[in-house]
Amino acid sequence: MAETKKVLVVDDNSSFRELIEYTFRDSGFQIISACNGKQGIEKAILEKPDIILLDVMMPDFSGIEVVRTLSSKAIKIPIIVLTGTHFNSTMESLFKEEGVDKFLSKMTPIEEIICQVKKML
Repeated sequence: MAETKKVLVVDDNSSFRELIEYTFRDSGFQIISACNGKQGIEKAILEKPDIILLDVMMPDFSGIEVVRTLSSKAIKIPIIVLTGTHFNSTMESLFKEEGVDKFLSKMTPIEEIICQVKKML
């Protein structure tokens, strides 16, 4: 039997986080969740997830601050940024330079998000 993959969901929107948690659990993933960037960093360090689904706009630490902090600690975990805002090429370049692997809109169908996660794992 294949090892259950751990997904860390970092998002301050509780409704979106719960949707991701429920759907991913139903698809066989183990879910760890964090409601803000600081908690996301702590859980990434302690739980060592296989992949991170990360919001951009959060009240304490933004998504880019989370990515930079993990990078500064030499923590290499694939990251998919999920955003509800328009992503321009400058933002995308900045995130890619910092180590983000993929960008998806929160409007992307949940099945496609799961498919992208499976491809990256």
